[in-house]
Amino acid sequence: MMVPKNFVSPNKSAPCMGIVQDSLLGSYRLTDKDTFIDKYFIQSVALWLDLWELPIPAILKPRPLWTGKQIFSLILPEVNHPASPYDKPPFPHNDKKIMIQRGQLLVGAITKSVVGAAPGSLIHVIFNERGSDEVAKFINGVQRITTYF
Repeated sequence: MMVPKNFVSPNKSAPCMGIVQDSLLGSYRLTDKDTFIDKYFIQSVALWLDLWELPIPAILKPRPLWTGKQIFSLILPEVNHPASPYDKPPFPHNDKKIMIQRGQLLVGAITKSVVGAAPGSLIHVIFNERGSDEVAKFINGVQRITTYF
């Protein structure tokens, strides 16, 4: 039995693994709308994740700052969260709903319902669209970023 291949239970057709405890709290705090990251943190994250291209900072002056959503988007594969494009209004101000388009977290904070072991969660979407290897990369990326954060 290979654990990295069994993210979704064949019995319930739902994920049996998800992000919990410290990583879940770190994901929520990282993707909060008031979180901004400096250049040194994003360069360290890029080294941890073997990334060589960084996104353009959200704030350029007086010093470059990235949002936590941009950092979290670095580990997302190119997927769309299925429930998000139909929410009204399209950009809610309270960050209660998420919107992920082409692997970019645009709106919302990551909660247990988004990355937990629930049907329709982000892990379930990544597994269905990209396969188990991408789910393993995503979970490892979340662990690395939140541990460093």
